[in-house]
Amino acid sequence: MSVGFIKSSIGIKGDLKVVYEKSFLDLNKSIITKSFFAGFNTIWINTKFSIFSSRINSILYCKDFFKCNLEIINSREIAESFTGSFLEVPRSELSKDFIVEDKNQNLLNLKIVNLDGKTLGIVDKVDGNGFQDWIFSGQIAIPIVDKYIKNVDLFNGKILVDWEESWK
Repeated sequence: MSVGFIKSSIGIKGDLKVVYEKSFLDLNKSIITKSFFAGFNTIWINTKFSIFSSRINSILYCKDFFKCNLEIINSREIAESFTGSFLEVPRSELSKDFIVEDKNQNLLNLKIVNLDGKTLGIVDKVDGNGFQDWIFSGQIAIPIVDKYIKNVDLFNGKILVDWEESWK
C-alpha cells in the first residue's frame, strides 16, 4: 500500500524527504498520527525497476512532509537514487481503521505453496508495476501470471505456484 512519494534526499546521512500519497492521506487524514510508522517491521521502496525492503531507523514529522531514515540507506548518494519512488507498507500490517483500495485484497494472508508441497510464505503484499500484479512474501516476489500461479484456493487459503524457494 503506497503511503508516500520520495521527493528528495535530506542531509549527508541519506535521509529521505517523503510526502504522503494523496489518496491515502485524503482517506485517512483524521487517523494518521506521529506514531503511524512505529508498528511496521518492514517498509518497501518501490522504484520504476524493482522493490527494496528495509527496516525504519527513524521518522521525523514536519509540516508538509516527513523525514525518513531507513536501514538500507547510509549515504546521500544512495538516498538520491530513490528520488521519485514510492514508500509502501504491507497492507496486512495496517490497522483495521485505515481505508485502503480493494485491489486484489482477497489474496492477502493466503499461504503460498509450490508444486513440491513446500510452503514458501504468506502473502503480505499484492502490488503491480504497470504490466502485471505481483504477490509478495518477505523477500519473495512472484508475478501473477498463469506460468507461475497454478491455482488460487480461497476456501482453503492457499495459492499453488510453480516457484522454487531459491528464486528470490
